[in-house]
Amino acid sequence: MGYDAAAFDDPRLERIIRGGKRYYGDVDKRDRFPITRETLVRILQQLPDTYDGVNIKAALCVGFSAFLRAGEFTYDKWEESSPNFCLTRSSVTFENGNIILTLPTSKTDYFRKGVRIPLAAAPPGSPMCPVAAVQTLFDRFPTSPSAPLFARTFGPFSRDHLIKTIRKALLDAGLNPTGFSGHSLRKGAAVSAVAAGIPRDEIKLLGRWKSDAIDLYFEHQPKTILQHSKSLHSSPLVPPADVPGILVAITVG
Repeated sequence: MGYDAAAFDDPRLERIIRGGKRYYGDVDKRDRFPITRETLVRILQQLPDTYDGVNIKAALCVGFSAFLRAGEFTYDKWEESSPNFCLTRSSVTFENGNIILTLPTSKTDYFRKGVRIPLAAAPPGSPMCPVAAVQTLFDRFPTSPSAPLFARTFGPFSRDHLIKTIRKALLDAGLNPTGFSGHSLRKGAAVSAVAAGIPRDEIKLLGRWKSDAIDLYFEHQPKTILQHSKSLHSSPLVPPADVPGILVAITVG
Protein backbone atom coordinates (compact mmCIF):
# COMPACT_ATOMS: atom_id res chain seq x y z
CA MET A 1 0.00 0.00 0.00
CA GLY A 2 3.00 2.28 -0.33
CA TYR A 3 3.97 2.37 3.38
CA ASP A 4 7.58 2.28 4.51
CA ALA A 5 8.39 -1.37 5.25
CA ALA A 6 12.03 -0.89 6.25
CA ALA A 7 11.30 -1.88 9.86
CA PHE A 8 10.57 -5.43 8.74
CA ASP A 9 14.16 -5.77 7.51
CA ASP A 10 15.51 -5.36 11.04
CA PRO A 11 17.58 -8.52 11.78
CA ARG A 12 16.41 -8.42 15.41
CA LEU A 13 12.84 -9.02 14.28
CA GLU A 14 13.94 -12.02 12.22
CA ARG A 15 15.79 -13.45 15.24
CA ILE A 16 12.73 -12.98 17.48
CA ILE A 17 10.52 -14.86 15.03
CA ARG A 18 13.07 -17.63 14.53
CA GLY A 19 13.55 -17.95 18.28
CA GLY A 20 9.80 -18.24 18.81
CA LYS A 21 9.56 -20.98 16.20
CA ARG A 22 12.40 -22.88 17.84
CA TYR A 23 10.75 -22.66 21.25
CA TYR A 24 7.13 -23.25 20.31
CA GLY A 25 7.63 -25.18 17.09
CA ASP A 26 6.52 -24.12 13.64
CA VAL A 27 2.80 -24.60 13.05
CA ASP A 28 2.09 -27.07 10.27
CA LYS A 29 -0.01 -25.69 7.45
CA ARG A 30 -3.34 -27.31 6.81
CA ASP A 31 -3.24 -29.54 3.75
CA ARG A 32 -5.26 -28.13 0.90
CA PHE A 33 -5.49 -30.50 -2.01
CA PRO A 34 -5.43 -29.06 -5.52
CA ILE A 35 -8.30 -29.32 -7.96
CA THR A 36 -6.22 -30.28 -10.98
CA ARG A 37 -7.52 -30.42 -14.52
CA GLU A 38 -8.39 -34.10 -14.17
CA THR A 39 -10.23 -33.54 -10.89
CA LEU A 40 -12.09 -30.55 -12.30
CA VAL A 41 -13.40 -32.59 -15.22
CA ARG A 42 -14.80 -35.18 -12.81
CA ILE A 43 -16.44 -32.45 -10.74
CA LEU A 44 -18.04 -30.85 -13.80
CA GLN A 45 -19.52 -34.19 -14.82
CA GLN A 46 -21.53 -34.28 -11.58
CA LEU A 47 -23.14 -30.84 -11.92
CA PRO A 48 -26.83 -30.76 -12.88
CA ASP A 49 -28.06 -28.90 -15.96
CA THR A 50 -29.98 -26.36 -13.87
CA TYR A 51 -29.68 -22.67 -13.08
CA ASP A 52 -27.42 -23.38 -10.10
CA GLY A 53 -25.49 -26.05 -12.00
CA VAL A 54 -24.79 -23.84 -15.02
CA ASN A 55 -23.64 -21.00 -12.73
CA ILE A 56 -21.30 -23.16 -10.68
CA LYS A 57 -19.87 -24.76 -13.82
CA ALA A 58 -19.11 -21.37 -15.35
CA ALA A 59 -17.57 -20.22 -12.07
CA LEU A 60 -15.32 -23.26 -11.82
CA CYS A 61 -14.19 -23.07 -15.45
CA VAL A 62 -13.44 -19.36 -15.20
CA GLY A 63 -11.89 -19.67 -11.74
CA PHE A 64 -9.54 -22.43 -12.89
CA SER A 65 -8.54 -20.77 -16.16
CA ALA A 66 -7.98 -17.38 -14.54
CA PHE A 67 -6.19 -18.73 -11.42
CA LEU A 68 -8.81 -16.93 -9.31
CA ARG A 69 -8.89 -16.85 -5.54
CA ALA A 70 -12.27 -17.91 -4.16
CA GLY A 71 -12.89 -14.43 -2.78
CA GLU A 72 -12.47 -12.93 -6.24
CA PHE A 73 -15.58 -14.57 -7.71
CA THR A 74 -17.79 -15.21 -4.66
CA TYR A 75 -19.69 -12.81 -2.39
CA ASP A 76 -21.56 -13.06 0.91
CA LYS A 77 -24.18 -10.46 0.06
CA TRP A 78 -25.09 -8.26 -2.88
CA GLU A 79 -25.63 -4.54 -2.30
CA GLU A 80 -25.86 -1.40 -4.39
CA SER A 81 -22.10 -0.88 -4.14
CA SER A 82 -21.22 -4.52 -4.87
CA PRO A 83 -20.50 -3.96 -8.61
CA ASN A 84 -17.54 -1.81 -7.52
CA PHE A 85 -15.95 -4.78 -5.79
CA CYS A 86 -17.44 -7.95 -7.28
CA LEU A 87 -17.65 -9.53 -10.72
CA THR A 88 -20.72 -8.63 -12.77
CA ARG A 89 -21.97 -9.65 -16.19
CA SER A 90 -20.26 -6.54 -17.56
CA SER A 91 -16.93 -7.88 -16.26
CA VAL A 92 -16.85 -10.25 -19.25
CA THR A 93 -16.33 -9.23 -22.85
CA PHE A 94 -16.04 -11.61 -25.81
CA GLU A 95 -13.18 -10.97 -28.24
CA ASN A 96 -12.23 -13.14 -31.22
CA GLY A 97 -13.56 -16.34 -29.73
CA ASN A 98 -11.95 -15.69 -26.34
CA ILE A 99 -13.06 -13.67 -23.32
CA ILE A 100 -11.56 -10.85 -21.30
CA LEU A 101 -12.36 -11.00 -17.59
CA THR A 102 -11.93 -7.74 -15.69
CA LEU A 103 -11.44 -8.04 -11.94
CA PRO A 104 -12.60 -4.81 -10.28
CA THR A 105 -10.44 -5.57 -7.24
CA SER A 106 -8.14 -8.30 -6.00
CA LYS A 107 -5.64 -9.15 -3.29
CA THR A 108 -2.70 -7.57 -5.08
CA ASP A 109 -4.67 -4.68 -6.64
CA TYR A 110 -4.67 -2.45 -3.56
CA PHE A 111 -6.04 0.64 -5.26
CA ARG A 112 -8.74 -1.14 -7.29
CA LYS A 113 -7.38 -0.18 -10.68
CA GLY A 114 -8.86 -3.33 -12.15
CA VAL A 115 -7.07 -6.26 -13.76
CA ARG A 116 -7.81 -7.54 -17.26
CA ILE A 117 -7.37 -11.30 -17.60
CA PRO A 118 -7.53 -12.82 -21.11
CA LEU A 119 -8.96 -16.34 -21.16
CA ALA A 120 -8.49 -18.50 -24.23
CA ALA A 121 -11.09 -20.95 -25.45
CA ALA A 122 -10.29 -24.62 -24.91
CA PRO A 123 -10.20 -27.07 -27.82
CA PRO A 124 -13.65 -28.07 -29.15
CA GLY A 125 -15.36 -30.63 -26.96
CA SER A 126 -13.45 -29.73 -23.80
CA PRO A 127 -15.80 -29.84 -20.79
CA MET A 128 -13.85 -27.12 -18.98
CA CYS A 129 -13.77 -24.39 -21.63
CA PRO A 130 -14.35 -21.05 -19.86
CA VAL A 131 -15.63 -19.37 -23.01
CA ALA A 132 -18.25 -22.04 -23.73
CA ALA A 133 -19.31 -22.16 -20.06
CA VAL A 134 -19.82 -18.40 -19.84
CA GLN A 135 -21.53 -18.27 -23.23
CA THR A 136 -23.97 -20.96 -22.09
CA LEU A 137 -24.65 -19.04 -18.88
CA PHE A 138 -25.33 -15.80 -20.77
CA ASP A 139 -27.50 -17.44 -23.45
CA ARG A 140 -29.66 -19.49 -21.11
CA PHE A 141 -29.99 -17.01 -18.26
CA PRO A 142 -29.67 -13.44 -19.56
CA THR A 143 -29.82 -10.58 -17.08
CA SER A 144 -28.64 -6.98 -16.64
CA PRO A 145 -24.95 -6.01 -17.05
CA SER A 146 -24.83 -4.92 -13.39
CA ALA A 147 -26.08 -8.29 -12.10
CA PRO A 148 -23.62 -10.69 -10.42
CA LEU A 149 -21.58 -12.70 -12.88
CA PHE A 150 -22.38 -15.89 -10.94
CA ALA A 151 -25.53 -16.43 -8.91
CA ARG A 152 -27.72 -19.11 -7.37
CA THR A 153 -31.46 -19.62 -6.96
CA PHE A 154 -31.55 -18.85 -3.24
CA GLY A 155 -28.94 -16.89 -1.32
CA PRO A 156 -25.62 -15.38 -2.37
CA PHE A 157 -22.98 -17.10 -4.48
CA SER A 158 -20.79 -17.37 -1.39
CA ARG A 159 -17.52 -19.09 -0.65
CA ASP A 160 -19.40 -21.51 1.58
CA HIS A 161 -21.76 -22.38 -1.28
CA LEU A 162 -18.79 -22.93 -3.59
CA ILE A 163 -16.99 -25.26 -1.18
CA LYS A 164 -20.10 -27.27 -0.32
CA THR A 165 -20.92 -27.74 -4.01
CA ILE A 166 -17.36 -28.83 -4.82
CA ARG A 167 -17.30 -31.35 -1.98
CA LYS A 168 -20.68 -32.79 -2.91
CA ALA A 169 -19.56 -33.19 -6.52
CA LEU A 170 -16.37 -34.89 -5.35
CA LEU A 171 -18.42 -37.33 -3.29
CA ASP A 172 -20.72 -38.01 -6.24
CA ALA A 173 -17.63 -38.68 -8.36
CA GLY A 174 -16.38 -41.21 -5.83
CA LEU A 175 -13.58 -39.00 -4.50
CA ASN A 176 -12.79 -38.13 -0.90
CA PRO A 177 -13.66 -34.43 -0.40
CA THR A 178 -11.50 -34.06 2.72
CA GLY A 179 -8.73 -31.52 2.26
CA PHE A 180 -10.38 -29.55 -0.55
CA SER A 181 -11.09 -25.89 0.12
CA GLY A 182 -11.82 -22.64 -1.64
CA HIS A 183 -8.13 -22.27 -2.50
CA SER A 184 -8.01 -25.69 -4.16
CA LEU A 185 -9.05 -24.28 -7.54
CA ARG A 186 -6.22 -21.75 -7.76
CA LYS A 187 -3.75 -24.27 -6.39
CA GLY A 188 -4.92 -26.87 -8.88
CA ALA A 189 -4.46 -24.46 -11.77
CA ALA A 190 -0.88 -23.81 -10.67
CA VAL A 191 -0.11 -27.52 -10.20
CA SER A 192 -1.61 -28.31 -13.61
CA ALA A 193 0.43 -25.53 -15.20
CA VAL A 194 3.63 -26.93 -13.69
CA ALA A 195 2.72 -30.41 -14.94
CA ALA A 196 2.09 -28.98 -18.42
CA GLY A 197 5.64 -27.62 -18.51
CA ILE A 198 4.71 -23.93 -18.49
CA PRO A 199 7.74 -21.89 -17.36
CA ARG A 200 7.77 -20.46 -13.85
CA ASP A 201 7.70 -16.80 -14.93
CA GLU A 202 4.74 -17.46 -17.22
CA ILE A 203 2.81 -19.19 -14.43
CA LYS A 204 3.61 -16.26 -12.15
CA LEU A 205 2.15 -13.96 -14.78
CA LEU A 206 -0.95 -16.12 -15.27
CA GLY A 207 -1.65 -16.25 -11.55
CA ARG A 208 -0.74 -12.60 -10.91
CA TRP A 209 1.77 -13.52 -8.20
CA LYS A 210 3.93 -10.60 -7.10
CA SER A 211 5.92 -12.60 -4.55
CA ASP A 212 7.85 -15.86 -4.81
CA ALA A 213 4.87 -17.84 -3.44
CA ILE A 214 4.66 -19.49 -6.85
CA ASP A 215 7.81 -21.45 -5.91
CA LEU A 216 5.71 -23.55 -3.54
CA TYR A 217 4.19 -25.28 -6.56
CA PHE A 218 7.61 -26.17 -7.94
CA GLU A 219 8.74 -27.81 -4.71
CA HIS A 220 8.18 -31.40 -3.69
CA GLN A 221 7.97 -32.76 -7.22
CA PRO A 222 8.22 -36.54 -6.51
CA LYS A 223 9.20 -37.58 -10.03
CA THR A 224 11.96 -34.97 -10.22
CA ILE A 225 13.25 -35.88 -6.79
CA LEU A 226 13.30 -39.59 -7.67
CA GLN A 227 15.16 -38.84 -10.90
CA HIS A 228 17.82 -36.88 -9.02
CA SER A 229 17.99 -39.56 -6.33
CA LYS A 230 18.58 -42.20 -9.01
CA SER A 231 21.31 -40.07 -10.60
CA LEU A 232 22.99 -39.84 -7.22
CA HIS A 233 23.60 -43.58 -7.31
CA SER A 234 23.91 -44.22 -11.03
CA SER A 235 26.23 -41.43 -12.16
CA PRO A 236 29.74 -42.57 -13.11
CA LEU A 237 32.24 -42.40 -10.27
CA VAL A 238 34.99 -39.85 -10.72
CA PRO A 239 38.02 -40.83 -8.62
CA PRO A 240 39.82 -38.00 -6.82
CA ALA A 241 43.13 -36.90 -8.24
CA ASP A 242 45.91 -39.15 -6.98
CA VAL A 243 47.99 -36.37 -5.53
CA PRO A 244 49.85 -37.01 -2.23
CA GLY A 245 48.99 -34.68 0.62
CA ILE A 246 45.55 -33.69 -0.72
CA LEU A 247 42.51 -34.65 1.31
CA VAL A 248 39.21 -34.77 -0.53
CA ALA A 249 36.40 -33.84 1.87
CA ILE A 250 32.67 -33.74 1.34
CA THR A 251 30.74 -31.42 3.56
CA VAL A 252 27.03 -32.05 3.90
CA GLY A 253 25.16 -28.92 4.90
